Amino acid sequence: MSPIPPKVVNSIIDMVHDDNDSRTLKACSLVSKLFHSASQRHLYETVTVKFSFTALDDEHPAQPLLEILLAHPDLAHYIRSLRLLNYTEGYRVVGGRHEAAPDTILPQLFKLLGSLTSFTLIGGPDPASMVNTIVRPTPQLTSQFTLELLKLFSRVNLTEIRISRIAGIPFSYIASLCPHLKHLSITQAPNYMDISISPERIVDTTYPELAANELPLAVETQLPGRLDRVTIDASSASQMFHFRDRIDGRSSACLTLSHLRELNFTGLDLVSALVVSGIITDAAKRLESFSWDNMGFDDDQFHSYCYILTALAETTNLRMLRLVLANPYDFFAPSAPCNIPSMFERLSRNNKLEELIIEYDTRCPNLNPGSHDQWGWASSLGALLRKTSYFPYLRKVYVTITLDREYYLSGFHEGLFPAYAKRLNNAFSGLISQDKLCLRFVLRDTILAPIWDHSFNMGYSGLSGMGKIGVEYISSIFEHNIFGVVCLRI
Repeated sequence: MSPIPPKVVNSIIDMVHDDNDSRTLKACSLVSKLFHSASQRHLYETVTVKFSFTALDDEHPAQPLLEILLAHPDLAHYIRSLRLLNYTEGYRVVGGRHEAAPDTILPQLFKLLGSLTSFTLIGGPDPASMVNTIVRPTPQLTSQFTLELLKLFSRVNLTEIRISRIAGIPFSYIASLCPHLKHLSITQAPNYMDISISPERIVDTTYPELAANELPLAVETQLPGRLDRVTIDASSASQMFHFRDRIDGRSSACLTLSHLRELNFTGLDLVSALVVSGIITDAAKRLESFSWDNMGFDDDQFHSYCYILTALAETTNLRMLRLVLANPYDFFAPSAPCNIPSMFERLSRNNKLEELIIEYDTRCPNLNPGSHDQWGWASSLGALLRKTSYFPYLRKVYVTITLDREYYLSGFHEGLFPAYAKRLNNAFSGLISQDKLCLRFVLRDTILAPIWDHSFNMGYSGLSGMGKIGVEYISSIFEHNIFGVVCLRI
């Protein structure tokens, strides 16, 4: 019997992989030498190492992987994506005491990997905060670990880097070491007092300065690599400042922000707004998508964001704009996007905006259906957006309103919710007549953190001649059926 052609074998294994059937892939790698190599290619393509939230008094979570790769070095070639989750460097219980020791396992692992294209490093909570009421700042990576990480970045052709809750990585070096980078995400990193003077690493006896003679050399390229997507938040403004500063210096940078197509930002403060406005200006001709989560919109905060608004007005290719106007888990957050219309008045008339997404929270129990704060902004924005001379390419406007479950169940739905929905619907009547509006309400439990939420979609449309309205109930604890109630009341 003639052997199965390699092309057929690869096709079979690829189909199993596409079905996310890891059990069958493992079986294929053992059943025949014909399937062995093709199966391992998928089994090792993405490697995830999860660290415990508690002290690691046993084997290092990456030790088994290191031993496998030392025994079978050829397997390292298959690893394209490495994900390190809940990581805190070298945290151990020694003699019943909690001590921090340098990680010696991951640096060894880094040296074996030569085919990575994606790297994710997500820190865990500070171990001290697990036992103490006072949460300490995130400890930064040791100097030796940081050096090995930078050497890894310079040795492989990374297209994606995602780092969160980790301190001490000098991101400016990434701008000099990763010319193939397309996607960069920096979130929940410690932010210092003044980004113009804050160092990328705190240097002291515990964390000595990175040895210049051990740092990898900057990559030289004729044309700089083009970042495609960037995700940052306010707490990471300092890191992004240094990253962009290296690019602006041009002396040793191998990346550019001028071809950025997507920018995602979460934050409220002026410092981060300055950094983000600079990025938007760099990519003004090519930026297609901008998402701004947890933005403030009271009078004091809004005027501080003129930097971002001015930068957005300079864009000429923006297609999608998403604005989340408050943190729905912050009880004291504002409850009405009153200043939004002035934001769109700043946008250039030659803009190419196609899709607008607005999400805001109304947890205040005293909502007055006739309040100017609740309806004036919607009427003004609706009138502005329906002008084809201002927004000739606009196809869809999505407005999502988060309602507090407690207020809803305590009587908000008896009269206020229907009135609220109808008044908002009337305010956007011009967009509805153009079939451009999608209005949605979401019930949310205040006490729940986002990581615990699950969405139960209970959408419906066309009630009482209104625009498309959807209602979602979000909770993993309560599964109260609101569909019938809302459907009957509107």
